[in-house]
Amino acid sequence: MNQSRTKTLLALWLARQDSEVHLRSHDESALAEILAQLSSHLNNWEAIAPDLMAIIQRNPALKEAFDEISPHLDEMENEELLELMPSQTEGEVKRINSRNVQMYDAVGSSAQSESSIILTQLLLQLRENISSKRSETELQFEALASEWQAAMAGSSFMAEKTSHPAYQKIIEMGSAAVPLLLRELERKPTHWFAALKAITGANPVKPEQRGRIKQMAEAWIEWGRKQGYEW
Repeated sequence: MNQSRTKTLLALWLARQDSEVHLRSHDESALAEILAQLSSHLNNWEAIAPDLMAIIQRNPALKEAFDEISPHLDEMENEELLELMPSQTEGEVKRINSRNVQMYDAVGSSAQSESSIILTQLLLQLRENISSKRSETELQFEALASEWQAAMAGSSFMAEKTSHPAYQKIIEMGSAAVPLLLRELERKPTHWFAALKAITGANPVKPEQRGRIKQMAEAWIEWGRKQGYEW
C-alpha cells in the first residue's frame, strides 16, 4: 500500500468535513478533475499529487485543516487508518484535531460536492485494499503459527522454540504481527513473549511473573490494551 497516497487523501477527506472549509468554484472543479484522474489511474499518484497539493496550498482554510490533521495520520498504523476511513455501510463524518479523533453524525450524501463523492469512492477503494492486505497478513501469520506449533510440540527448549524459522518469520512481520500475537496469547497462552519483545522492544512482565505462562500472557495482554491494540 502507498502510505503517502492513502494518508494524503484521508487527510484531505477529513479536512473537507470542517464547516469552515469552502472552495471557490474553479478550485472545486479543478479538485474534482484531479480526483477523477486518480480514480482512473490510482497508480499515477506521483505524477498527480503535485497538482492536488497545489490546490490544498492555495486555499487557506483547507490548508490549515489539512496541516493540522496530517501529522496525526503519519503516526497511525493501517488498523487506525481504517477506523477513520469511510465505509460502504457508514455515512458518518469524522474529524481529527490536535488532541484526539472525534466522530460526528452523518451528513446526507446529497449535500456532498462532486469532488467529495469522488474522494469518498477513492478512499473506499483504498480501504478495501488495506482490508485485503490485512487478511493476507492474518493468513500468513496463522500458517506460520501452525507450522511453529506443530514443529515445537515436543520441545521444551526455549532457544529451539524461538530460533525456529517460522517463529523468526513472525518476528520479521513486525508491528502487523503484534495484535495477532496478543490474540493468540488470549486464546491459549504460550511462548510468544520473545516475539513480542523483539518486535516492540517492550517487556511488561514483572520479575515475579517470569516463568508463569498465564501471568506473563496477562501482562502482555494488559500492555497491548493500554497501547491501543485491538484484536
